Amino acid sequence: MSARDSWEMVCPECKADDFEVEIKVFARLHEDGTEIDGGDHEWSDESQCYCIECGWMGAVSAAKAAYRAEQVE
Repeated sequence: MSARDSWEMVCPECKADDFEVEIKVFARLHEDGTEIDGGDHEWSDESQCYCIECGWMGAVSAAKAAYRAEQVE
């Protein structure tokens, strides 16, 4: 599945649907570093995302708006 199909997101610049998204995750702090337990994470419309194809970076909400505009065309 693509970001277009699963998350209703497309790049506002190139219309690709291959993204990396900034996530928030809790990590346990240890003397030697950090450990992510269980892999639970969050992201929202305000999170930043990055288009793998063209390098565009912006809010998830902008990629969702680009998807909605594509549906109207």
